[in-house]
This record gives sequence, structure tokens and C-alpha cells, in this order.
Amino acid sequence: MTPEFDVEKRGYNKQQVDEYIDYLLSSSEPQAVPPTAGKDSRKRPLWLTIVSNAFYAVFIASVILGALAFANSGDPNKSLFGVRFYAVESGSMEPELPKGSVIVVKQLAARDVAMGDYLTFYRPQTKDFQTHAVIEVIPDYLGSGQPGFRTQGIKKGAPVDLDVVFGEQAVGKVVYCLPKAGYIFGWIGENVLFLGGMFLLICGFFYVLGKAYGKKRFREGPREML
Repeated sequence: MTPEFDVEKRGYNKQQVDEYIDYLLSSSEPQAVPPTAGKDSRKRPLWLTIVSNAFYAVFIASVILGALAFANSGDPNKSLFGVRFYAVESGSMEPELPKGSVIVVKQLAARDVAMGDYLTFYRPQTKDFQTHAVIEVIPDYLGSGQPGFRTQGIKKGAPVDLDVVFGEQAVGKVVYCLPKAGYIFGWIGENVLFLGGMFLLICGFFYVLGKAYGKKRFREGPREML
């Protein structure tokens, strides 16, 4: 119980002061604190650590392989958030889109394609994609209810394309070009298995290295602070 003081006297006698000091000392005694588990006692089991690291490595490898499979897929309807990537394999659009570049193509409806756009379209005859400049838009081409597009490469001396591009063949227009990136992606695609194996090997190496370093620190114990 807290000692009561006679505030009417506007002062304290020696006994009251002694009682108050005893009260403060008794109330400030340290309380027993339950010991907390150390880091090592909360450490996950080794098998769980191995499984989680293996799952993470497989997940990253799957993402990389999936991205490469997506890039090399011949599906004309594939896209990633409305954006597609293509490697430039010819020089018909130089110097704007040089050979070996990677172009970023934003998907568009056929009605939104305008003259002057660098249009990427699908050629069903050859089952490949081509990117050329639109030099003419033909509304309701051949009474199909869709526009048609006459295209041509921008390289000096490039001829006008013989076949008119139907609206349903249009993929989208080029919004960005990454020079020389096509060579890099091409090399990755040709060596995907090798790169995947190296990635898993490096992950395993760093995992073993981390385990060995952790055991060394555990044996040495905590360092003394200066």
C-alpha cells in the first residue's frame, strides 16, 4: 500500500520520507523474467530447410524455363499483360529495328492500327511473325468487315509486301526496341539446359557454404563486444 502523506502541512516528516523510500525500493525490485528461447533453439529442422531451399530453387528455375518457353512459343495468341517480345531476324526494318534486336510489341485491335505504325503480324502460310511499317489502311478489306493493311520494310530499297495483312493477322505495334538483345536471348534459348543445371549447382554450392559457415560460428560462440 502506498504511504499517505499529510499534504495539509505542506511538508513531510522523517518517518513519512523513510516509509516512502521503502515503498519505492520494494516496488522497484526486478521481476523474474522467463528465459526466452535462443536462436539455435528455434532453428528449423535440417530436413525442412533442405526441402524449402530445394522448392525455392525449383520455383526460380521453373520461372526461367517458363519465360524461355513463352518466348520461343509459336502460338500467335500468346501475350504477357498485353505485351509481347520478338527477336528481329532480318534487316528489312533497319536502321530503326536492327537485326539482332528484341522488340516490345503492344497488342492492339485491328481497328486501332494506324498508317505509319510498325505493325507485327502473323503469317499463317509460313507460321511466323513479321514486323513492317503500315503504308496503307484499307477499311473493310474485300467486304470482310475488317481492315486490311499494306506493309513495307523501311530499309532503303525494300519492296512493298505482296500480301495484304488481314485485320485478324495483326498482333500489335512496336513500342520499344532493345538493340543486340536478340543475340543474348538466342544464346540463352540454345543453352537453357546448361544454364538451368549451372543455376541449381550454384544454389547448392551456396547452400552448403552457408551451412558450413553457420556451424563454424556456432562452435566459436558469440564474439565479445569491445
